[in-house]
Order: sequence, then C-alpha cells, then structure tokens
Amino acid sequence: MFTETRSRVVDFTPEVRGVYNRDMIQLSKAVICVDCDAISETIMVCPGCGSRQLLSLARVLNRTNS
Repeated sequence: MFTETRSRVVDFTPEVRGVYNRDMIQLSKAVICVDCDAISETIMVCPGCGSRQLLSLARVLNRTNS
C-alpha cells in the first residue's frame, strides 16, 4: 500500500496515490469548522457553511510537526 523512502517519508504506491489525491486530506492541511463540523483543506472560510471559525486538526489532535 505504501513504501518508506530513505528519508523516512512515506510515499504512496501508484495505485494508492490516485485515490489519495482525490479522497484524502493530509492531516497537516486539514481543518475542522467549529460551526458545522465539516473537515476540509480550506484556510479562510468553511466550504460547508461559510464560517471563519476553523481549527487545525493536527493541532487539535496534538500532531503538529516539531
């Protein structure tokens, strides 16, 4: 499903890469809307309700890069 490169970065195989690009959001880019609970990659306005009340999921889950 995935392979690990020498730099310890996980690289998805070609079969998974296409699905990843369409259907997945990287945790480091994911935000959750406080008002409607939608998860997206947007940085300014929730695409679901237009709210500006967004939280970084990585930060909420305590998974920020150090």
